[in-house]
Amino acid sequence: MKMLKLGISLLLFVILQTNSLLAQEGQRYTEEEVNIQKLFIEASREKLLRKYENAAYLFEEVTKKDRTNPAPYYELAKVYDILDESEKALKNIKTAIKLDDNNSWYKIFLAQLHEKNNLDIEAAKVYQQLSQKDPKNDYYYYQWAYFLVKSGQAEKAIIVFDNLEGITGVNSDIAERKHKIYHQMGKRKEAAKELAKLADAFPDNLVYKHSLARYFEQIESRKNAKVIYEEILRMNPEDARASIALASYNAGNKQNDLGYLGTLSELFKKENVLIDVKIAKLIPYVSTVAKEKDPATKQAILDLGKLLTETHSTAAKAYAVYGDMLYQVNDLEGALAQYKMTLKEDDTVYPVWKNAMEIHHLLGKYKALADFSEEAMDLFPNQGASYYYYGLASNQQSDFGEAINSYQLALMMSSKDPALAVDVYAAMSTTYGQQKKLDKAKKAVLSGLKINPKSPILLEQYGDILFQNGEEEAAIKQWKKALEIDKKSASLERKIANRSL
Repeated sequence: MKMLKLGISLLLFVILQTNSLLAQEGQRYTEEEVNIQKLFIEASREKLLRKYENAAYLFEEVTKKDRTNPAPYYELAKVYDILDESEKALKNIKTAIKLDDNNSWYKIFLAQLHEKNNLDIEAAKVYQQLSQKDPKNDYYYYQWAYFLVKSGQAEKAIIVFDNLEGITGVNSDIAERKHKIYHQMGKRKEAAKELAKLADAFPDNLVYKHSLARYFEQIESRKNAKVIYEEILRMNPEDARASIALASYNAGNKQNDLGYLGTLSELFKKENVLIDVKIAKLIPYVSTVAKEKDPATKQAILDLGKLLTETHSTAAKAYAVYGDMLYQVNDLEGALAQYKMTLKEDDTVYPVWKNAMEIHHLLGKYKALADFSEEAMDLFPNQGASYYYYGLASNQQSDFGEAINSYQLALMMSSKDPALAVDVYAAMSTTYGQQKKLDKAKKAVLSGLKINPKSPILLEQYGDILFQNGEEEAAIKQWKKALEIDKKSASLERKIANRSL
């Protein structure tokens, strides 16, 4: 009730500001004016109560009694907009503007109605008129240009920004918008000029030179990018981004060049170089380091990861990246140590927990996996993988009931992760098989195969179950299907050749 009273008080305040409803000091209201005021207040109250049909009817009555006041037409337009009656909304706001052409709020609302009805050209015209009446209001120029671009008139939008720039001078907001428009038009030369103009206007701000250099890189103009990076280094020899970029260019296309890696090594030793700059250079190597054939180059890459952790010894992401690199080269013990360091600094990144749990599993450290996955479940109760790994650990410790319970919880959380569900069904089948519960093992396998008919481990397990049930030919058929997918499986070849488990 208090909120309603407050709302009505505010409405009264607004009403008393309107010219035709306001009596000058010492001036008396006529009875008709008083009645119109009451009707306007009632209409506003209905609008406040969200009784929009009633509000529309009452505002219409006000306009019939006072056709010279723009305020009720404006309010009526807003109500009709809420009621999705676009034509009536447009008609009334245009009437309000006709009665008061100087009210910018009326025109802004008209532009909003045009936008809602996908009339971008009309919206642009409204903001053009507003900017002409108030040339120092840059908001109007931005909106004018925005709707020009939306209506496919990008060239005209550039002219609008040129005019605004003539008023305000060069600034980053205008230059970057013009740059974006030019780039979208395919005019790369003009797009680059906008960034260059910004860099020239503010020569001491190297951020703008970096933006220009990155754009040259984006459009594969390496020669121009190199020139800009050299300018940056002349101004600031300690600039890490520019140093790394130039080292890359000097290495040509050989990103694994030992000279280039050596340059990176020197930069990685500097604590004042942002870690994110270093990580950006390391990321491409995370997935490729395992494929590197030259031992010296591979070691140089790994040394960068190690150096990252030494220079930024309290940064969790440093250990995480190095751990990922070691994981890729199959140094599981080393990777696990780095992941543990990551979690020591920051235990909120679940993918690190998941990788660490997988390594525990691969290394057969099931007692440690049980503790580790249990901690992960406490921190991330909605992550199914934690329950899966806890199930694996429980199974290895012959706690089959606990394992099955964990698998069932993992399945409940794997609706959006079919790969995890397949792994869980495979593990569940194994656990049931160990307990000689072949019917349940078979059911788990078939559930997994419904998700992915070509997961080879499930096909092999299905064959194993069929064999144990005395269905030898059917078992061999499933083993052969599995071998077609996993052509290098020695166990499958043996089972098929010997016709035995």
